[in-house]
Amino acid sequence: MWAIADTRFIGLAGQISTDIPAQHGFEAIVSVDKSSAITDITTGNADVITISAEVVAEANLAAPETTVVLWDALESSPIGMAVNKGNTELLDAANDFIASMREDGVYDDLGAKYNETLTDLLGEGKTIEFYTSEN
Repeated sequence: MWAIADTRFIGLAGQISTDIPAQHGFEAIVSVDKSSAITDITTGNADVITISAEVVAEANLAAPETTVVLWDALESSPIGMAVNKGNTELLDAANDFIASMREDGVYDDLGAKYNETLTDLLGEGKTIEFYTSEN
């Protein structure tokens, strides 16, 4: 019988996908890139990967007969960007660009085009707004 103690986790080097299993006392196979990690999942060399939704969806689409998506966001964490300290010109330009996407309706257009697909792949409430909201 399969037990969680026998689970083979895989994650990407330096990312939360290896940290989460470690926080719960499990070792994770460390992969250097997402393609290798997906291959390990789809071929059965690893059992679980905790990683961003698009990578999970990609793995499931590559092998829907042998993989399943279990979606439960640990926390909503918007994508971040780093700017050299003191480079206020670049920081202001980036923030203006991000704000313009909401103001210009880009997120609405993306939502109209992709919300149904996101919900189908990742579950109820996982829409463009989920990924672009600061809440």
